[in-house]
Amino acid sequence: MFIKILWSGIDQFLNDDTFEEEIVDELIKWCFQIKGLIKAGHIHHSKLTSGGFDKDEILDGKQNISNINYKIKDMVSYEIGLSTWDGENWSPFKDVKDLQLEFIMLDPYYRLNLSDKLTESEDGEYELYGVQFRVPDQHGMFTFGVNYQRSGLSYINENDVVPIRHLANDEYPRSWEITNSWVYITSAVSVVAAWFIFSIVFVVSGKRQDQIKKNN
Repeated sequence: MFIKILWSGIDQFLNDDTFEEEIVDELIKWCFQIKGLIKAGHIHHSKLTSGGFDKDEILDGKQNISNINYKIKDMVSYEIGLSTWDGENWSPFKDVKDLQLEFIMLDPYYRLNLSDKLTESEDGEYELYGVQFRVPDQHGMFTFGVNYQRSGLSYINENDVVPIRHLANDEYPRSWEITNSWVYITSAVSVVAAWFIFSIVFVVSGKRQDQIKKNN
């Protein structure tokens, strides 16, 4: 919660000779939060799967905290809605070009521009902005942060802290999936194959030598 105070340095500002009704009206609307008031809503983030959002982690447009299971190098989608008060109703706050998401662990790892998705929330109250990115190769506690402070507008400061885990033992790529490992795999297979062939040749040649001695 914050309080706005409007201070006029000179009383001539309201005299009949210099009175500007339009300017005064705009100042009063700003001071009493009739104009320039914005809010955030419809905020959620989720892992991306081949089919889009991981639906198990989104419930009614809100984040299901208990099911968050981010790991390093996951593809993540973040979405936030902005709305502005027009004096009577909340309506979508459109054409915001400088809205950014910070992905923070102590310092921001990423600072990404949120693009207008050109869609509104289901209730028609919010304009939706979003971005997709890959989680860095660093596990720990990270924060999705949106801090929007512009002259003439109320502040937006939204933060959500999430854990990022490292890969489990069974989530690392198998050796045959790594191209650089093919040389080592081939070498190992070649040694085993050569040992097997040598063993067969050694056994067969030994039997032949024994047979020759018997015949002699």
